Amino acid sequence: MKVLIADDHKVIRSGLANLLTKSKLITEVIEADNGEEAIVKAKETNPDVFILDYEMPVYNGIYAAKKIKRLWPHKPVLMLSMHTTREYLLEAVLSGVKGYLSKEADFEELLEALITIKRGETYFKDEIGDIITNELINNLREPGKRKRNDTEILTRREREVLIYFAKGNSSSEVAQHLNISKRTAEVHKANIYRKLAIKNTAELMRYAIKNNLIKMK
Repeated sequence: MKVLIADDHKVIRSGLANLLTKSKLITEVIEADNGEEAIVKAKETNPDVFILDYEMPVYNGIYAAKKIKRLWPHKPVLMLSMHTTREYLLEAVLSGVKGYLSKEADFEELLEALITIKRGETYFKDEIGDIITNELINNLREPGKRKRNDTEILTRREREVLIYFAKGNSSSEVAQHLNISKRTAEVHKANIYRKLAIKNTAELMRYAIKNNLIKMK
């Protein structure tokens, strides 16, 4: 099994790669520093399975997972994150990942997750599985509540800011991209949250994807 790991923390990424290479089930490990680099390297190396960190610069894990699903529909993605709250889990599921694992999990569980998703199954266990199962039963398949057209709600600049934040950029990075101050970027973000009744970055990402504000190539 050829595995591609994308994580902007080199120590964590290299540590995982080192452990995986010791397994007889893993033939090769490719490392990427962020989601965008993961896509580039995947085109060059054709991995069987992806391991994506949730929070990364340039393309975060959610955005990268959406692109992977679009480019390689049958290649499974395992999301790694310190966050195991409902909002993060649901965004991961909606992005098309086949498994979700806390960074506190041990190596044996990571390997089990990779084997499971490689054979076409999903890997959502224990508390994570309970949250996702309950949400699937109660809410996930209901139509989205937001029917408003974002072009009628947000200004042109707010739409630009939204897109950069939805791609995982920090306030400083958004400011640099748009040639504005960090404070201005944060004010725009606050206004976007208020207008769209959004509470966090996960919901912002979901809104951007559902309203086609993020274009997948």
